[in-house]
Amino acid sequence: MLNQSGIVKTDLVNVMQILGNEHYIAVSAIIDNTAKNSDGMCLAGTPITGDLLKRGGGADAFTKATTTGGSGSETNSAKFVLLHDVVFDGTNDANATVLIHGVIQKNKCDSSVQTLLDSHAVKALAANGIYVI
Repeated sequence: MLNQSGIVKTDLVNVMQILGNEHYIAVSAIIDNTAKNSDGMCLAGTPITGDLLKRGGGADAFTKATTTGGSGSETNSAKFVLLHDVVFDGTNDANATVLIHGVIQKNKCDSSVQTLLDSHAVKALAANGIYVI
C-alpha cells in the first residue's frame, strides 16, 4: 500500500572510494574553480596543493598540483589529494575533503586522475605522508 506505482528510488550519489586502508587523516578545504575538468568536477585522487593553515576560498583556495622544471629536474607541487569527487557550481570555488595522510589505490582512481599521479606527483605526495599503491 505504501509503495504505489510511480514511486521511484534514485541514487544521486556515487562515492568513489580510493583509500588503500582504514588509516587516514582528512580535513575540509576550499578548492579553486580552476581545478575543475570540462564536466565541472575535480575527481577523487587528484593531487592538489595549498596551505593547511589557510583553507578558505579566494586566494587561499587549494589548487591542482603542477609539475615544473626541465627534463631530469622536474618537481611536482602535490601535497594532498582529494578524497572524494568535487562538483563545482559555475565559477564558484567548492568545498572538498582533502586527504592529508594515508594510502590511496591508484587503480581505484579515474583514468584521467591516474595520469596525474605520475612518478613526480607520487614522490611529492610520499614526502608529505600520502602513499600511492
